[in-house]
Amino acid sequence: MFIGLCQIFLRPVLFTVLLFYLFTFRFTIKQICFRYKKISEYAL
Repeated sequence: MFIGLCQIFLRPVLFTVLLFYLFTFRFTIKQICFRYKKISEYAL
């Protein structure tokens, strides 16, 4: 009973956390790419 309730409660929480991590990860990748482009421009 308790485990079932935990699963029902934790699934949306885990899902939102996963979405949040994916969003921040994409944002950091964009930042890294932007910085890399800037560095390559300065190198050229």
